[in-house]
Amino acid sequence: AESPGAALDFARIARVFLSAGNSEWQQGQFRPALVIFVLAERAARIAGERDHLAIAIMNRGIALSNLGRLEEAVAAYGESIAIYRELVQQEHRQELRNDLARAIVNRGNALQNLGRLEEAVAAYGESGAIYRELVEKEHRQELRNDLAMAIMNRGSARWSLGQLEEAVAAYGESIAIYRELVEKEHRQELRNDLAIAIMNRGSARLSLGQLEEAVAAYGESIAI
Repeated sequence: AESPGAALDFARIARVFLSAGNSEWQQGQFRPALVIFVLAERAARIAGERDHLAIAIMNRGIALSNLGRLEEAVAAYGESIAIYRELVQQEHRQELRNDLARAIVNRGNALQNLGRLEEAVAAYGESGAIYRELVEKEHRQELRNDLAMAIMNRGSARWSLGQLEEAVAAYGESIAIYRELVEKEHRQELRNDLAIAIMNRGSARLSLGQLEEAVAAYGESIAI
């Protein structure tokens, strides 16, 4: 006799749980979202849908981060990255490189919040390299914001490590991208990110004793 679960479409169930988890997460319901993402993960594992499995695990990591469970989040991101890396590098699922970069940058964020700054710098560097290839070589212009954010976060980690010159350079690169998006393409929703990048560069310049440049940066940031 056919088992009761044999007729279930676990791939579809995984997608339904992912959607439901995202809905809870967007409403700030992180604990219910976490439970639902775990269910999505189980369904995807049964279905053998590794791309859905990777995103379910990554989303579990995001929910764990929101709940302050950072060590668990880092572990979840690592598991997700391992699956994405295998899909991209061994199975040539090139369309998943953006997801791989996103998982890596999320891991970097959790590492930075844990004070594991050298590891965070490395994570932001790797995710930035992936985004840079997608943007500059494959003209995935919609990912420029993600590239700018990865670079800015790398600058913040370097600033926390006392690597001030490198931080200033990173902030400068992210500012250039954000400025183009905001001023030339009228992406007004990114003005806050541009302002933060400018203010961060001002803080790094202040730490370097570059007072005039710092004051100018703070002034520009406030004006935005």
